[in-house]
Amino acid sequence: MADDTDAMSKLMDFSEERVLLSIGPAMLQWSIPRAHLERSRLFRDMLQKQWLKTRPRKLDLPDVDPVILRAYLHFLSEEEVPDLGSWDLIDLYVYGEQISDERLKNSVLDTILEHVETTHTAGRAEMPCPDEIEYVYENTSVGSAGRKLMVDIYHRFGEPMHLEDGYHRDFIYDLALKRLERLRDDPASIQHFVAAGFEENRRGRHIGQRETWHVSR
Repeated sequence: MADDTDAMSKLMDFSEERVLLSIGPAMLQWSIPRAHLERSRLFRDMLQKQWLKTRPRKLDLPDVDPVILRAYLHFLSEEEVPDLGSWDLIDLYVYGEQISDERLKNSVLDTILEHVETTHTAGRAEMPCPDEIEYVYENTSVGSAGRKLMVDIYHRFGEPMHLEDGYHRDFIYDLALKRLERLRDDPASIQHFVAAGFEENRRGRHIGQRETWHVSR
């Protein structure tokens, strides 16, 4: 038979230590179970630094949007992204970038892509707007998964009319680069593209007008 110490260590812990979170400029007060917060590496690291310093246990988060933090806590608890509007999803992804939570970032991007695919199947793809794309580009680094998804969405579902609005310059560059890479890697696609260009040029040509073509070397 195991001694009392060993036996107790194998039982569930119902003590449920709690942490007081002070959130946002208004310093809203939320009392959250420590075990819940420790599902996040961010909070786990913060608690290890603060746990012996303050009583009652308290973490100050003045720069965090309460809506986004509530969504993040929901994600930690339910292991799913809550039902949010497009802007809040973008905001939640950027928060995931800031705290380096790969699981959160991937889950949010999956949710965004699923929504675009679902609305596309229904007849009209609802894609991130120019302001949302700019927010992603202004708050992430080059090559981030969020930037890549914005480009992939417009590459797959976008129409020329979608680019009539103002878009972030780096996004336009990334989108053009992806299109060129696609043409390079797909000979059938580039043949169709060139043939269509010649046909359009032929139909619109005026008599006596000379056309010039740039040939890469």
